[in-house]
Amino acid sequence: MRYSILNTIHMNCTRTIVTLFFCLCISVLNAQKEAAQKQGMFSLGISLSDYNFVKRVKDSSLNYAMNQKDLLKSGNTSFGFQVNYWRHLIPHIDISGNLGGDFSNFPAFFVKGDSIGQASFSAHLDGLIHIKAFKNDSRVNPFLTVGIGAGYFGNQPAFFAPVGTGLAIHFDEAGIIILQLQMRKALSQGITNDFMFYSIGFAQGIPGSTAKKHESHKDEVIKSSLYSGPDKNSQGLTGTVEKSSKEKGTVKGFSEATTGTIIRKNEIDKTQTGKVVKANKVSPLPDADGDGVVDKDDKCPNVKGSVENHGCPFPLVKDTEVLNMSSDSATYSINFDFDQSILQTGAFTVLHRIVEILIADKTLTINITGHADSQGTDAKNMQVSADRAKVTRDYFASYNIAASRIKSSYYGASRPIDKVQQWRNRRVEVTIIKK
Repeated sequence: MRYSILNTIHMNCTRTIVTLFFCLCISVLNAQKEAAQKQGMFSLGISLSDYNFVKRVKDSSLNYAMNQKDLLKSGNTSFGFQVNYWRHLIPHIDISGNLGGDFSNFPAFFVKGDSIGQASFSAHLDGLIHIKAFKNDSRVNPFLTVGIGAGYFGNQPAFFAPVGTGLAIHFDEAGIIILQLQMRKALSQGITNDFMFYSIGFAQGIPGSTAKKHESHKDEVIKSSLYSGPDKNSQGLTGTVEKSSKEKGTVKGFSEATTGTIIRKNEIDKTQTGKVVKANKVSPLPDADGDGVVDKDDKCPNVKGSVENHGCPFPLVKDTEVLNMSSDSATYSINFDFDQSILQTGAFTVLHRIVEILIADKTLTINITGHADSQGTDAKNMQVSADRAKVTRDYFASYNIAASRIKSSYYGASRPIDKVQQWRNRRVEVTIIKK
């Protein structure tokens, strides 16, 4: 419970600071609008750091890393802000200096000496070279980025090398939006792995851009005829009116259909009074399992459940895979990193929801089974599956779930559920059982 409260407080503080930062961005950029300089320009931006992605790719596969959905979840988000100074160096090349900070949530062992993971504020400073594809005044300009940086991660200083790509989108009146994606490679022992960094920056005045050219009267006439011809606008308006008319006809048809329904209802009423002999019959919506929840709204259409649980026999646990659902049991799965038995951020959310279900209904029990993939020796796989089952059991015990309600076992790599995607086999299955 304390874990959830701390994450909620952290997220609320982050959202407040990001909102204030956006307000500051708007004020500063408006002030710069009248005094954009060709020599260089400051930009303000927000960022998001992902400290898990690169490790997951190294330990497993790109497909496994892409399948994780916990980047924006509470307890895993690492939002930040940054101030950048951009300057044109030579044609097709810009340089920038960046100062920023992140409200970081580090996974276990990312920071040297940190075995449990921590949430803290991290500062970073870097210098970058941007190799652009087109001229400075191009509307959309992709670029490649390389550089060097230093930061303070939790209680550890570290150096890193940003490598990535980006996109500069130029607007009228010297406005620019800069999107960047970087992999930041660890260069020192303060941090134990590389990480991903995403950012979006806003500026008034394109760094190193060519000032807006004065157009002649002839140029203005040609531009006007190409982009704002009266015929084109008229056709656009006509098309809109015709489309609206069709939509109106559809609405009218719907009204008529509704009226017809009302008439049939009146006829049924008259039938009940004996004034009308024949009436239209209305068939009920299908409910295959007969639990009172129609199939279109039933989350478990083939298993009899209850209205309170949206047609399922148990309350649903979101953000995890349902391996099995029957009238007296439900099996959920949480996953682990390669050769690891440390609970991931997403697993805490799933397990905490199961704890709430167990607390609400004291008659329920759970069965925990640990599993491993086929990579490695049988002895190693058996041990890591045992460790995964134990850490899951310990989690439930920490919430005072009685030991008599918990059964656990482990099977190594002997019970795979996917022969292609090995990451799905690095799991613990938790089965909720109704006596």
